[in-house]
Amino acid sequence: MLFSQQQDYNPKDVYQPSSMSYGAGIFKPQNQQPYYNQQPRTRAERDYLKEVNSQQTVMQSRQFDTPQREDMKTLLHSPAPNTTLFQQDQERFLKDFAVQDKQQREYQNKQKQLQYEQRRLANLEREGMIWQRNEHYQQKDEMKRQYHQEQFTQGKRNLNGLAYNPLTLEYAQNEQGQALKRQDEMTQVRQLARAQNLDNRANCGYNLLTGENRKGIDDIVPDDLKGHYQNKLQERDNQLNIKHYALQQQLLSKQY
Repeated sequence: MLFSQQQDYNPKDVYQPSSMSYGAGIFKPQNQQPYYNQQPRTRAERDYLKEVNSQQTVMQSRQFDTPQREDMKTLLHSPAPNTTLFQQDQERFLKDFAVQDKQQREYQNKQKQLQYEQRRLANLEREGMIWQRNEHYQQKDEMKRQYHQEQFTQGKRNLNGLAYNPLTLEYAQNEQGQALKRQDEMTQVRQLARAQNLDNRANCGYNLLTGENRKGIDDIVPDDLKGHYQNKLQERDNQLNIKHYALQQQLLSKQY
């Protein structure tokens, strides 16, 4: 039958009843040829049959994978391996219920342990975030304290809030102490410049009683303040010259 020639199927030509009575008789094939007289299939026919069989197999597998409503009974009794209803025979006919219960308890215990582990990891992560935030705040406070300590605004150890020592009246060895020292020196220079101005305008250059030359303010100026003192006198002279020039211009404008 493997090498039989493919022919069109016609039930009238192939099968005919042997009796006129309905349902009686034996169906005998007509035009039946011996198997040794059948013509073998060609290569093209064999390839075609292979392709047809493969397509039928694929269609049958697809039809089995996607059962219809009328095949629900078949699906329940013989489900496909790729469905959720499929179960191995060793599992279907397992009679050791103690093992099944043990497996169920182990599975539930495993799920519970996984939940505990997830909760533990979440708590650990939350604690880590809290500690990280606290460390950030602590570093920020430490930087602020260090800044105030460097700027001598607060947090100084064994030091007062003044720019000098109230016991020895010495300037502090820091920026504020140096600033206070410069401020005191400029105040002293202004006092010396004012004294020199009053001395030149109120006194002469010699002593009226003895006739000796008088010592002016220039002789009592400290050596470290002489530079600032001379600059202050020069600045005063420049201001006086500007005022004198302005007065001269006003007088000249009035005359003309």
